[in-house]
Amino acid sequence: MMKMKRVFLPLCLLLLTACCFDASRNHDVEESPYCCVEFSSVRLPLSRVKNIKKTARSCPVQGFIVETRTKRICLSKSSPWSQQIFNRFHNLTNTADEDAQR
Repeated sequence: MMKMKRVFLPLCLLLLTACCFDASRNHDVEESPYCCVEFSSVRLPLSRVKNIKKTARSCPVQGFIVETRTKRICLSKSSPWSQQIFNRFHNLTNTADEDAQR
């Protein structure tokens, strides 16, 4: 009986943590499962951006992963320019989605 309690309690805590973590996630913006170790300072034109995602919350340094037609580039989340391109990209894609629904 004691062994079952030792297994059951940690399992319940793990499931509870997983449920709470998933419920607290922001589902408006897709999150990448990857982390960045180096960040680029190159300013890409918005027309070259095919997709942009936030790095995983578990990453030691938060950033954005920008996908172009040929490669992926990491941008620092602390850069005003990267915040701007992230917001502009998602505003354009949200506007396009709304137009497609009409």
